[in-house]
Amino acid sequence: MAERNVFQSVHRIVRAIPAGRVMSYGQVGELAGCNPRTVGWAMATAPENTPWHRVVGVNGTLPVGKRSPLAESEQRERLIGEGVHFDTAHTVDMARSRFGIMESDTLHFGNSDSDSSIE
Repeated sequence: MAERNVFQSVHRIVRAIPAGRVMSYGQVGELAGCNPRTVGWAMATAPENTPWHRVVGVNGTLPVGKRSPLAESEQRERLIGEGVHFDTAHTVDMARSRFGIMESDTLHFGNSDSDSSIE
């Protein structure tokens, strides 16, 4: 199923985001070839080894809070624990914390079947 392949792509991309950095749903979607909403659906079904908390709104918001205030609190605590900077108590400082593909010559998305990369 195509949806499963897209979700797997999203999960691989998110696992490649380093601790202390974040990407927006739109950034992940651009790399995975889907829209930000699909990234959100993929995050809702992410395997345990996927650092879902490193995906935030384009302006540094934590949209998971719309669904669950407890999940928003957990996301914020995890990000702060990794050293992510917040402008306020509610917004990630994207200028300091955003991870971009241009920061690396090649961003690797390892998985159990094979390694793929985006250059």
